[in-house]
Amino acid sequence: MSNGESPLELCTVTRSVIGGAGAVDGDVPPAPSFGLGLTPGSGGSVELSGVSFPDLVNTHSITAGTFNLYYWPEMNGTPAETLAAAIGAQDTTLDLTTPGGAQAGSYIQLEGEVAQVTAVQNSGARYQVTRGAQTSDAAAHASGTILYDLQKKTQIVPFVRDFFGSPASGTWSFSTLLPDCRVVSADLFVTNAKGNSPVSAISMTAGVDFGLRTLSGGQLSFQVEAFLAIETGATPDLIVESAHSVRDVFAMIRQAPVGGPVELQITQNGALYCSLTFADGATISNSVAGAALPPLIPGARLSLDILMVGPSNPGADLTVIIRL
Repeated sequence: MSNGESPLELCTVTRSVIGGAGAVDGDVPPAPSFGLGLTPGSGGSVELSGVSFPDLVNTHSITAGTFNLYYWPEMNGTPAETLAAAIGAQDTTLDLTTPGGAQAGSYIQLEGEVAQVTAVQNSGARYQVTRGAQTSDAAAHASGTILYDLQKKTQIVPFVRDFFGSPASGTWSFSTLLPDCRVVSADLFVTNAKGNSPVSAISMTAGVDFGLRTLSGGQLSFQVEAFLAIETGATPDLIVESAHSVRDVFAMIRQAPVGGPVELQITQNGALYCSLTFADGATISNSVAGAALPPLIPGARLSLDILMVGPSNPGADLTVIIRL
């Protein structure tokens, strides 16, 4: 014996009582509460944390949790499926302009609402659905609303006996790598010696992006030193090495334009990607949200064009940042 102890959360063994059974569970566990967020300092990962219960009854023999993430891969771009007709909050039949790929039991997203498909008809052009699934709110949606067939990722989360209620349970978390996706909802149930708990679910659609964007981290940037001038290809092109969804695009300028705005555009393979503007006297441009932009394509050429400069002072020392 070295008289040393490892941290409790790293210990691979637990206490046992010889000749005694200790605490036992008489039924399945209660439904767990949990939280979901981005893993700090790790682009492209989401983190399950805060797994807890109203009390510790029937939680002693929990050994695993089954954690499901429902998401849209942003590398797929915007789907072609849209609503062929407007629907109210109580409607359970959705007609699509283009047949979708959902299956009975899967989830779809309409703006801030998640719905569960109960039947697929007309070769995928009509869905029968349960509205307001995964704790989201059922709402009316206009004709042309984009419909996302959500994908599912399942993770088995291990626990040791009597983990809940221990000091380690308060700081526990579990990360899942899922880069460049929009996580829409999640659910969790746990398993003890008696069976599975009820399923708990949360939706992540309340924000402006209608989900939790995982992204991948990093950034690309253009820089123009000294005074600006109207110019196509103001800097050497950037080559996209791998596919990425974009968090946002914005620009900064050290010396502000005077007498008028500075207008910029970024192109991908010659097609307009986004536009930025510095107002007269401003040193920071507008910011373009990446959720509305198409993904960056591997091998694509990104170019920066300066379309307009300030007539009295064109502005100087420009940096354009594409955050991933």
